[in-house]
Amino acid sequence: MNNLEESKFIKLIENIPNIAVQGYNRNRNVIYWNKASELLYGFSKEEALGKKLEDLIIFDLMKNQVIKLIQNWYENDEVIAAGELNLKHKDGHCIYVYSSHVMFEEDNNPSEMFCIDIDLSFQKKQEELFHSFFELPINLQFIANTKGTILQVNNTVKSMLGYEREELINTSFMDLVHPDDIEATVKKMKKLEDGESIHYFENRYRHANGKFINLAWSAVTNKADNLVYGSAQNITEAKLIELEKNKQERIVLHQSRIAAVGEMLGNIAHQWRQPLSVISTAATGLKLSLEFEEKIDKKEIANTLDIVNDNVQYLSKTIDDFRNFFKDDLTLLKESNLKDTFKKIRNLTSASFDNSFIKYSQDIDDIYLVLNENLLIQALINLYNNSKDALIDKKYSRCFFVSVKKNKKNIVIKISDNGGGIKDTIIDKIFDPYFTTKHESIGTGIGLYMTNQIITKQMKGNTSVKNIEFECDGNKYPGAEFTIKF
Repeated sequence: MNNLEESKFIKLIENIPNIAVQGYNRNRNVIYWNKASELLYGFSKEEALGKKLEDLIIFDLMKNQVIKLIQNWYENDEVIAAGELNLKHKDGHCIYVYSSHVMFEEDNNPSEMFCIDIDLSFQKKQEELFHSFFELPINLQFIANTKGTILQVNNTVKSMLGYEREELINTSFMDLVHPDDIEATVKKMKKLEDGESIHYFENRYRHANGKFINLAWSAVTNKADNLVYGSAQNITEAKLIELEKNKQERIVLHQSRIAAVGEMLGNIAHQWRQPLSVISTAATGLKLSLEFEEKIDKKEIANTLDIVNDNVQYLSKTIDDFRNFFKDDLTLLKESNLKDTFKKIRNLTSASFDNSFIKYSQDIDDIYLVLNENLLIQALINLYNNSKDALIDKKYSRCFFVSVKKNKKNIVIKISDNGGGIKDTIIDKIFDPYFTTKHESIGTGIGLYMTNQIITKQMKGNTSVKNIEFECDGNKYPGAEFTIKF
C-alpha cells in the first residue's frame, strides 16, 4: 500500500460513522479511539487514551473475565471470538454492541489488540416494540351487504377509524377506501358476491382526521342472508415496523459483514507479508547493485521493477477484494460467473485457511447467475468459517472441498469438510438464530442463521446440511456437507 492509499485507509477508519474502533496495548491501555467510539461510549479521545479498557466501558461484574480473556490471548494465543456484548457508557447506561477483535503482531513491535464495535441498542429497542405491538389483538368487526353498505360495526371503529358507529351505519365503506385501492377492493367484493371467502386483504381507509390507515381484513359471505361478515385489523403500525424491520435486516446483513472485518484484516496482514518481503528484497538488492557495481544490466533493473510492480498489483487487488466485499450494494442484482465469485471468496479466506493448515480443493463449473454477488459471498464465507472452526483443532489431515454444478433443475453448491460432522441431536437446529455448539466466548450462532436467511429469503434458494464420509489423503473421516440450491 502506498502512502496515499494508507492515508486514505487510516482516514476512513478514523471517520467512518457507526463503526467504533479502539486499540489497546498488552496492559489494556487505550492506544487508539476513533470518532465513532467517542459517540458510542461518551468518552472523548483525550479522556480515553492511556486509560484501561476495564475502567472505561466494562461493568464491574465483567472485569475479571475480560482481563482474563485478553491475557489468555496475549499469553496463550486464545483468540477472543466476535459476539454480542453489554458494555458501559460514560454515564453508566448499558450499550448493546456486536464486537469483533483482531491482534496486530509486527516484528520487533509489541502486539496490539483492536476492537471493532457495532451499536445494537436501536435494533434491540425495535425488537421489543415489534413484539409488544403484536401482543395487542384489537379487531374491528363488521356486517355489510355484498354491495359494500355497512349494516353493523363494533365500537372498535371509534379507536381505529375515529368515527362513531352511527356515522357509518347505512353508508358504503367504499367511500372510505383510498382512491388507489378502489379497483383491487372492488375485485375482492366481487369474489365475496360470488360466494368466495377472503382470507387476507390489505387496503387503506380514510380516518376521521383525514389521514389514511392500513387495514388487513378477512370476510365470508353467508349465502342464506346474502350478507358479508368480516373482521379488520389496523396494520398501519405493523406496516411501519415492517419497513423498519426490512431496514434493520439490511443493517444486520451489513453488520455481519462488518463483524468479519477483524478476521479479514488478519487475512490481509498474512497475505501482504510475503509480497512486502519480496518488494523489500528486490529494492534492497537493486540498491546494493547501484552502490557496489559500476555497471548494472538494464535487464536486471527491468526484471527487478517487474517483480516490484507484480507484487504491488497483488497488494492492490487484495485491497480491492476487501473493499468490494463491504460495499453497500445489497440490492444490486447482476449476472455473475460463479467461478469468479468463488475465486473472490478464496482470495478473502485463503490466508485464514492456509494458516490453519487446511487443504482446499474445488470443482467449479462456469455457471452464470443473476444475483447480488456480495450477499452470496457473505453467505458462503459464513460456511467457510464454520468449516474452518470445525477443522482447526483436528490432529489429522484437514480437508475442505467446494463443488458447484448445474443439473436440469438447479444450480447446486456443495461445501464439505472432514471436521467430524454434526451431532444428530442438533443437526436440525444449526440454522436457528443464536444456536451454537461453541462456548459463548467464541460463537454467537448468528453466522449460519444469516447464511440461511440470505439464501432462502434474499435469493429464494434453499439450504440443507447432512453428515457424510469424507476422504482426505486416502483416509476416510466423518464430516459435514452443506448444500445450497438455486
